[in-house]
Amino acid sequence: MYFNCSPRTAITCLSVLFLAGCALMKGTESEDGFMLQYRLPEQQAVKYDFQSSTLQKMEVMGQQMEIDIRSALLFSLNSNGLKEEVNETKVTIDSMFLSVKSPRGDLSPNMKNVVGKSFALRLSTTGKELEMKGTESIDYELAPGQKQNATAVFNVLFPDLAAKRVKPGDTWTSKDTVRQTTSNGNVRIILESQNTLAGFEAVGGRECAKIISQYVGPLRSEEAQGPMNFVTEGTMKGVDTVYFAYKDGVLVSVKTNATLEAVAQGTGPQNISIPIKREMKNELRLTAAPPAKEN
Repeated sequence: MYFNCSPRTAITCLSVLFLAGCALMKGTESEDGFMLQYRLPEQQAVKYDFQSSTLQKMEVMGQQMEIDIRSALLFSLNSNGLKEEVNETKVTIDSMFLSVKSPRGDLSPNMKNVVGKSFALRLSTTGKELEMKGTESIDYELAPGQKQNATAVFNVLFPDLAAKRVKPGDTWTSKDTVRQTTSNGNVRIILESQNTLAGFEAVGGRECAKIISQYVGPLRSEEAQGPMNFVTEGTMKGVDTVYFAYKDGVLVSVKTNATLEAVAQGTGPQNISIPIKREMKNELRLTAAPPAKEN
């Protein structure tokens, strides 16, 4: 039993940023602090590498089981410009890999229907994924008769930025809802985050704002497996460490460490209860972008 999710959620749904101020278009500072906003460089590709690993431990009818999930995603973003404080972008999946190792055997689905596909993403200047179009056919077969959509991660890929000017030490809250539907069921996660501008550091030759996001929230899923139906409920919590090149408006990296504790209740020919623990690590890393700005 496993689900696919983001740097933020990571329940293996494979979790850039671009900033400039309304009055701080080059990332300059005023006495009131920084206004952080997503403003993608127009008609210039920005490329990212996303790596995810998940170790799930379960106890099924007195037996301990482990599932090891690894995934990798390379993608490109191209912006058509900013319209009414919304980035109109095209996302292209350049490559994708997924492997699942479990006592039932190993899975590594064929991604030929995913690689090279593109879809439209409307991203607000505060980091809300407002709309995704053209994603319906971008899926792969995880197992015979079990399809997964490869674009689910992009629903919560971008950390939420403050809707006000911030200085080091300032905090802001945000809330994300993750929903994923598969051929066997659905997953919903609601995450509430406390975000802090921790300071500034130079990373990869770029001056970056460092943001720490601590989040927690409930998970609920419903899934059919053969004659059994499972309802899983639990709590996810974790920490994102974000480095954002504020002068360039480019996300340099996001590192995520998260855990999930849940219980799956199964009904059917017999009733069973399965405790589940997950440990998740993800990294989103900038691999190509326009040169760093000098001012």
